[in-house]
Amino acid sequence: MEAIERCKVNSEGFVIVPIVPMGAVRLSSSDRWAKRPIAVKYFEWKNEFKLIMAQSAELRNVLAKIFESGRMELITKHELPETWSKKKKAENYGQPMRAKPDWDNCGKGICDVAFKEDSFIYRGIVEQRWCNEGESPCVMIKEC
Repeated sequence: MEAIERCKVNSEGFVIVPIVPMGAVRLSSSDRWAKRPIAVKYFEWKNEFKLIMAQSAELRNVLAKIFESGRMELITKHELPETWSKKKKAENYGQPMRAKPDWDNCGKGICDVAFKEDSFIYRGIVEQRWCNEGESPCVMIKEC
């Protein structure tokens, strides 16, 4: 397996997964052979997340707790668009993100790769934020 950045646990108990958040993609049966670019990107993202899960005991432990309790909290941190001015970026560092991908698609994408079946989750909190200055995009997960 290739070396990847390790997951860390912050002071609030979130496991910080070093991966750029991505929303779930609506797939069709033709995606098996048609290879739409967005579907290919989503499959690559899922494979990267699976690799991180395989190498991170912290992430596997929190996912096991979520499986037991049926409750999870996610925070996705997204990079600010390069096209934004310095002023607009400064105003939005760490602020709630109200843009695509939608919060529910990000949550679904993570659950699709983390669990074979996610119907056991009865409480899910998903929050999307722009990264703070100097912060890398990531997914933060904890049992709540």
